[in-house]
Amino acid sequence: MTILTAVVAVLILSFTVGRVIYEGKSESLTCFSLVHFAGYLFCLLMPVELVFVYYLSFYSTAELTAIALIAALAAQTIDCVVGYSFRNKIINSLVGEHRIANATQYIQKYGGLTIFLFNVLPLSSPVIVLVAGMLKYNFKQQLFCSFLGLLIKYIVLFLVF
Repeated sequence: MTILTAVVAVLILSFTVGRVIYEGKSESLTCFSLVHFAGYLFCLLMPVELVFVYYLSFYSTAELTAIALIAALAAQTIDCVVGYSFRNKIINSLVGEHRIANATQYIQKYGGLTIFLFNVLPLSSPVIVLVAGMLKYNFKQQLFCSFLGLLIKYIVLFLVF
């Protein structure tokens, strides 16, 4: 499963951002939003922070941050719904039983703080959101914690780069 995920991630990056770069075309917000959306799906873990930093030199920070937030929250909504709808066996086979157990432990112990921190830091926030869905965690609280964490992450990335 890990190899399949890596192949899909490479293909998405190659056919969007990579193709634009190699063909010498200008970087499009469509490519950015597609890569960003895909990177926040639980089954495709990609370093979307690098794409954000790369695109900072082409678009305004406010515009890029807004698109990044919308794409990430849309994908995380799907993650949460998938977690809520398809429990245990299917998800365990896709993500891994050990990762699910760890995420469950963190959410049960720290709640929204876990979701917030996993979104601020370059950690596996899609898996945390998936598990939050599995645990039937309050959706509005999950969305708020994700939004706040992502917003802070993108502000910090802008200030650093």
